[in-house]
Amino acid sequence: MAEYWQKGATLPQSAVETIAEGGYYTLLISDGLRLVSFNSDYGYFLNLYTLLNGQNPNVARQQTWITDTLELAEKAGEKVVMIAHIPPGDPGNTLREYDEFYLNLTKRFRDTIVGHLFGHTHHDEFKLIQDQEGVYGTVLVSPSVTPRGRSNPSFRLFTSGPFLLPPPGLPAVPSQLTLANALLSCPSAKVAQVQNEYVVH
Repeated sequence: MAEYWQKGATLPQSAVETIAEGGYYTLLISDGLRLVSFNSDYGYFLNLYTLLNGQNPNVARQQTWITDTLELAEKAGEKVVMIAHIPPGDPGNTLREYDEFYLNLTKRFRDTIVGHLFGHTHHDEFKLIQDQEGVYGTVLVSPSVTPRGRSNPSFRLFTSGPFLLPPPGLPAVPSQLTLANALLSCPSAKVAQVQNEYVVH
């Protein structure tokens, strides 16, 4: 699988090695801005491999790697965008240990982590990373091109200037299925701007 990732993107050898080990990697995407992509399936409630094996050693290895990577980024003065598939704090979908780890991670590195980007739910939504003491971050959950429930296929566009936040725009591009079916063609998609409505960090 790591070989396919390497063919699809220009990745350093260290990223290819961690992808092969557990499906996670980091990449400096511009001066001072680092991407940390991790395998959130380890925290998925329906991941039978993790459930059957109790304490999966890959979970602890990845958690140590994430913490070490964030400490190095912090020391280097870098900002970090965290990306994964399954958002934390989703009862019925995520394991309590995964949620607690991500909450504590976000609290510890709240001055370093500037973005939390996830998917999985198929909905255009956001979640707060919080506890009784405060809010530590906002998780942006991107919509999906495969609809679920009463949502139309959509995707999110991310653009940024020299630094990620505040972003110049976070448009969601929904398809207008009812209109498209009526016209038997695909009309221009309406772009919803959320930048001025929500503070995202």
